[in-house]
This record gives sequence, structure tokens and C-alpha cells, in this order.
Amino acid sequence: MKNPQRMAEIIKGVAKFKWPERLEVVKALPVTPTGKVQRSILRERLQQRLGIRTSQ
Repeated sequence: MKNPQRMAEIIKGVAKFKWPERLEVVKALPVTPTGKVQRSILRERLQQRLGIRTSQ
């Protein structure tokens, strides 16, 4: 997240060791037909965005 003021609002009152390493904002979360968030797809998108290759 590039807005430090917004990030400060989000982490206000949270212990520093619990702060996220990074915060990615998306327009919509990919979900299954039953409404569960597809975390694997989010992970893949982030890896592609950061140019990280996996061993799979």
C-alpha cells in the first residue's frame, strides 16, 4: 500500500509483530461457488505480480 496514512489507520492499536509484511488491495476476491475465498488464486496472483517462481 502506497498511502502511509491509510496504513497507519489500519494498524493502529495492533502490536508491531502482528503488522502485515505487505498489504495488497484488490477490487474483488475470487470465491468458490459456495462463497469461500480462493486463497490459492490470491497467492498465485501475488507471486505473478512479484515475479516469484515456485518449485511446483
